[in-house]
Amino acid sequence: SVAFGAFSMLVVFIIRDTRRFIATYQHQKRQKKEDKIEGLYSKALNAILADDEPEARGYLEAVLKEEPGHEDALLRLGDMAAKRERHEEANGYYRRALDTNRRNIEAMLSLEKLLQNTGRWKEALDLIDDLLDIDPDNLTALHRKRMLLEREGRWDELIDLQKLILKHAYTDR
Repeated sequence: SVAFGAFSMLVVFIIRDTRRFIATYQHQKRQKKEDKIEGLYSKALNAILADDEPEARGYLEAVLKEEPGHEDALLRLGDMAAKRERHEEANGYYRRALDTNRRNIEAMLSLEKLLQNTGRWKEALDLIDDLLDIDPDNLTALHRKRMLLEREGRWDELIDLQKLILKHAYTDR
């Protein structure tokens, strides 16, 4: 009976220590992957700052290979494609970033700018309205909406929006 008790305690300790080992191993593996992604993204940003687009693209694609939904990498690739006027490619990257996080304001603003540059005014205005549903006090979005409303000649809405912008401008001081 003493031998059985000692054996059962040994089994309990082995199970407990095995669970701890597995949890620690999984945590270290996750941390190592996150560090690798962070390092690749940092190298990509350095390449972007050095104006070395091919190198930056390589690092950003490596980041996406490790983490396909990395929002910042998707946005930077979209920005590079938009800069080269590869609008459909940029559109794809921005939409993937939005699919990853529907509330990503930077992705919404980047996509809205792309839609404006390609003459898709209605879609741009709809996207700005979606952004303002998330963040009604976003002055960048309010200014862009003002420009779109002016372009479309929607003067009544424009006047109301301008009052809101002025109200924000004076209350933020």
